[in-house]
Amino acid sequence: MHAASASRENVHGALIALAAGACAIGFAPLFVRLSPVDPTATGFWRLALSLPFLIVLRLILLSDRLRYPVSRVLPLFSLPSKPHLAPAVPLTRSDEQSAENISPTPEAPARGSARYAWLLLPGFFFAGDLAVWHWSIHFTTVANATLLTNFAPIFVTIIAYFYFGERFDGRFPVGLLLAMTGAILLISRSVQISPDHLFGDLLGVATALFYAAYQLSVKRLRRDFSTLTLMFGASFTGAVLLLALAIMNGETILPAVASGKVPTIASGGEFSLFALAITWSPLVGLALVSHIAGQGLIAYAFAHLSASFSSVSLLIQPIVAAIGAYFLFGEALGPVELLGAGVVLSGVILARLATRSS
Repeated sequence: MHAASASRENVHGALIALAAGACAIGFAPLFVRLSPVDPTATGFWRLALSLPFLIVLRLILLSDRLRYPVSRVLPLFSLPSKPHLAPAVPLTRSDEQSAENISPTPEAPARGSARYAWLLLPGFFFAGDLAVWHWSIHFTTVANATLLTNFAPIFVTIIAYFYFGERFDGRFPVGLLLAMTGAILLISRSVQISPDHLFGDLLGVATALFYAAYQLSVKRLRRDFSTLTLMFGASFTGAVLLLALAIMNGETILPAVASGKVPTIASGGEFSLFALAITWSPLVGLALVSHIAGQGLIAYAFAHLSASFSSVSLLIQPIVAAIGAYFLFGEALGPVELLGAGVVLSGVILARLATRSS
């Protein structure tokens, strides 16, 4: 396959993966709202329950019979995009190509097993993102916390410009502004400006910084690690940190059906498989849909698209969350919210045109 055609194929697949991943993580707030445990514990189960599935996927990838066919078809099985640190790993021709031309980044970490320590970074940032966001909700409104978290693309764009050398034309800032304006419109009815919320609002900004750092670390590490390796390292690290934080905060870790609050045979009652499934289903959905599918597709896309455009595109997430909340919880979805969704999509399209032309 010619290098240029391979690059275009990677970009087209990455755009589809990014859109699908943004939609998948859009269901995360809905699963969190249905969660049977406290907020930080919910984040722990989101990551912990994903680990067995990631291990199974890894075993499939290691199969000699399936490795190359699967790695060409499924984004979760993608290999490093620019394998500076793993020259011994066999790659297909398309895997060796860079999807988009950006300026060289600084030298990769040292070779050897010590390089895997870098996988702790995305897990640390993702755990910080979830934990600080949950804390911000205690000191400000959910709408304020959500709004400020959406400031992440600003930080990603600035850092990607200076650190990764990403370039775009003058339409990109306009697209970024449009996408963020649309996200604000989506939750504008619930946003409250008050001095009483100042501390919580600052925590919301800190959440945006953690989320931006997570996205940038994924962008950088996907050059040297496969999607599955990155996902497993980040999930394991984040699960350990969130479990420690949940215990320190005195949160309820186990759902009621697992802690004995729902009658079981052991407690002299009748075991209910239905109750077990209903109790755990939001947590399993959070792990499979929002984390493995959502974050996995996003991690794949970040290897082939600019970090700045990818971050802006993730503002599609509030649209999916708003639509889901309308159908599941009867939350408002009127002309203002629909206008916001249209403005977000317009901003994402403009940002794509700006980065593509560059």
